[in-house]
Amino acid sequence: TSNADGLGIVSINNKQVKLKQLTVIHSKDTGGNDTSVYTGDIYTVTIVITSKKRSGDEVWTNEGTITVETKDGKKLVKQFTGDCGC
Repeated sequence: TSNADGLGIVSINNKQVKLKQLTVIHSKDTGGNDTSVYTGDIYTVTIVITSKKRSGDEVWTNEGTITVETKDGKKLVKQFTGDCGC
């Protein structure tokens, strides 16, 4: 989850980790990817949205990948599906 201030929270190993948003790159067309990068003391998290489909009033279902990298070079990539909206 994240908010308008660019703060994000992700659960890693059953612990909530607070992250600060570094960058957001929005595609100029509806078929492109949107990328957000968050960083904290130990982790860098990159979220790439590869598919967006309207699923209700002001609600979209997003699909993509979440990449979690540690400062010592470990990396985990997972697929996700989730809803977002206003």
